[in-house]
Amino acid sequence: MQASEQLGILAEISGDYPRTARLHEEGVRSARELELFTQVSFRRARQGRIALLTGDTVRAADLHEQARRPAADQAHRPAEQFAEIGLALGARRAGDPDAAEGRLRP
Repeated sequence: MQASEQLGILAEISGDYPRTARLHEEGVRSARELELFTQVSFRRARQGRIALLTGDTVRAADLHEQARRPAADQAHRPAEQFAEIGLALGARRAGDPDAAEGRLRP
């Protein structure tokens, strides 16, 4: 699971977004099987970043929200903040700087 995360990051850097999405989806499945819900959150947020990079702001918002909820449920602030930053990036990309600021201010 950890190796697939790093491979996904490398694929993202190289611009291979389909491969990145596949690797992060594999990571989500593995993390769920192992009941590592914080990792589910981080991997969903990474999928959200790929959706943003490919211009799918609606999917990005959905994925980032899927990432935020379990992080909040687990009281894992770093994972929750990672998801919130993704939601802010999506709001900014959608032309709503006030919503982006509202996500980042806390």
